[in-house]
Amino acid sequence: MTLRLIGIVLGVAASSTMAQQPAAVRNGFMVFFDWGKPDIRADDSAVLDQVVDAWRSNPGARLQLSGHSDRSGSSSTNFRSARKRAEMVRDQLVARGVPVSAVSVASYGEERPLVSTEDGVREVQNRRVEIQLLGVADTAPAAASGMLAPFSLMGPNGEARGLVTFLSDGQRTTIKVAAEGLSPGLHGLHLHAVGRCDRPDFKSAGPHWNPAGKQHGHGNPAGAHLGDLPNLSVGPDGRASANFAIDGDMADADGTALVIHAGPDDEKTDPSGNSGDRVACAALTTPAGAR
Repeated sequence: MTLRLIGIVLGVAASSTMAQQPAAVRNGFMVFFDWGKPDIRADDSAVLDQVVDAWRSNPGARLQLSGHSDRSGSSSTNFRSARKRAEMVRDQLVARGVPVSAVSVASYGEERPLVSTEDGVREVQNRRVEIQLLGVADTAPAAASGMLAPFSLMGPNGEARGLVTFLSDGQRTTIKVAAEGLSPGLHGLHLHAVGRCDRPDFKSAGPHWNPAGKQHGHGNPAGAHLGDLPNLSVGPDGRASANFAIDGDMADADGTALVIHAGPDDEKTDPSGNSGDRVACAALTTPAGAR
């Protein structure tokens, strides 16, 4: 397959303590929230746009919104917070043209975590609103649309290093990276050819994703690999985020891995830009039910 990198935005990541890879939402989407902030993050607006597109492609379908919370507050506070998030998502969808009669809202508070934690723990994967498209057959195009699955980004010893979300509708793929626990500065960020992250060196991810047989680097006259991404800028707190999109469906039979390297990519030296060891890895595979 031939895919093209079409955009990237850098920002500051929210804190998280990812410990496992949760299941994807069937025929649905997920929107995550920063702690203490019910607002929709700017980079999730595109997710809501895709929700609306999927709804419009399925006349008569309903949108079920379920709000969820982490365990950083009391159970009653968490229930109210989860409902407030779901209602905010509903209002955003209505503003985009979805009739309020087509949207149902429910709150589960802290009862259905994606990641199990102790009381008082802030966990970004649990602060979410799940959006399910009801009344859509599994064979319908929307069953492959908007599948947002969180994947754990881990370090060489299996330690949590953040979260990667993978959204594909078969024609366009969006990947969002939220990393933590890294050294400040620039780090090479690449897509690798195999969706495996065997510790401690992550060599199981194979070389850069390079179906066109190019050399490495956007500054290389013979480049670049399709998996060559801009350097990830990590702040003094060890956190960073990156959002990027590609035309096409990225996942193939053996998946793809997103790898963060120890040093900066010089954008020209084949095969990896002298970016050093692989210090974090997330295996990106097609979510269950996305095909």
